[in-house]
Amino acid sequence: MKNILIIYTKKVCSNMNSAIISLIVVSLCAGSVIVYLFYKHLWLSLMDAVQSPTPLWVTIALMFLVGVYICLKTRSYYSKELRYKIHYFTFFGYKWRMRIYNDREKHFEVDRIPLCKIHDLPLLKDPNNSSLYCPEFPNKTCNSSMSQSMHCELYRRAVIYIDREVRNNKY
Repeated sequence: MKNILIIYTKKVCSNMNSAIISLIVVSLCAGSVIVYLFYKHLWLSLMDAVQSPTPLWVTIALMFLVGVYICLKTRSYYSKELRYKIHYFTFFGYKWRMRIYNDREKHFEVDRIPLCKIHDLPLLKDPNNSSLYCPEFPNKTCNSSMSQSMHCELYRRAVIYIDREVRNNKY
């Protein structure tokens, strides 16, 4: 009796395994056919929509909306770039103008041409010997001038000094 029960259980379980496997195969086949028919119908509907003629007003409205979108994006991009604060640093007898942009990285720029500390005017470049001098220099009221090599060295040092001030969150 025990052997008959074991044999019967093996037949039932093997039939159940076969039934489960066949059920899985049938459901996969049926599901793939349904998915194929759905996407075929979707593809045909999409092709009909693409190939149908569009009214002129829809085309004009779409082009207008794209133009407005581009205009707003470029305006917001350029308006972000123009937001900055101006600070002045005095370094080796000259004032250097610095722009700190309003972003998280504390991006800044230092003007290459310094200002005269006395007259608060930007130095001018001499075309003959490429030195910089104060616009009041010809009137002998100011003797602020520097050679090109001195200007390069002072600019480099000013940028390093200003970078240290910005990193220490003083601005």
